[in-house]
Amino acid sequence: MGELQTGGPEAYIAAQQDALRRAMRERARATGQSLWHPVRLQTLGWYHSRRERICDGQGQVLPWLAYAATAWLEAALKPDWRVLEYGLGSSSLWWAARVQDLTVIEHDPAWVARLGPQLPSHVRLLHIDQSEPRYRDFCRQSGQRWDLISVDGKRRNSVIKRAAEALEPGGLLVFDDSQKVRYAKPLAKLERRGFDLMHFWDAKPLQSYAGKTTILRAPQVEPRQEEPKQ
Repeated sequence: MGELQTGGPEAYIAAQQDALRRAMRERARATGQSLWHPVRLQTLGWYHSRRERICDGQGQVLPWLAYAATAWLEAALKPDWRVLEYGLGSSSLWWAARVQDLTVIEHDPAWVARLGPQLPSHVRLLHIDQSEPRYRDFCRQSGQRWDLISVDGKRRNSVIKRAAEALEPGGLLVFDDSQKVRYAKPLAKLERRGFDLMHFWDAKPLQSYAGKTTILRAPQVEPRQEEPKQ
């Protein structure tokens, strides 16, 4: 009670708040040291990725996602899933090695020419300019439902809204770089519609700072549609 006697309730509260802030800073520092520990980065393949290509500690290709999100997806994926990916990249090779039904949409013709020949024959690669309505609408106009949709290309706010309507009940929506402020609103809307959000803050290949990948699980029943604006 010494603090209360000498400084009054306000000083006591201020001291407790200052102690809490110090504890939070220490926790953030300890977490950062754990995520970026050199041994962990070596095991994950972070150093190797910066020298050659995005890969794990054994040289196997990885997606450009938070490492913790990749580990979660590795355990969750089923080979019979139908997967749609917006944004061609190393992740396309990673998905292709794990599922037999993969469609990839890419807007950049140079990237299609560069990486397209590396894709196995069971992958369907579509070059669609981002200015075309078909780019954002393909996910729900394709005539099928998807078990997983990865949104890591252009026009993400428009795409994620439509992707949410094209998932199987209980399907997954993978959304990278979700720490950016411009993505907060559409993610919050999906949470209100009954999607479960899992946020993965972690180190990422090629980056010297942590990133955030969010994985959303659709409701087991049809998600509630947004009410039309009056």
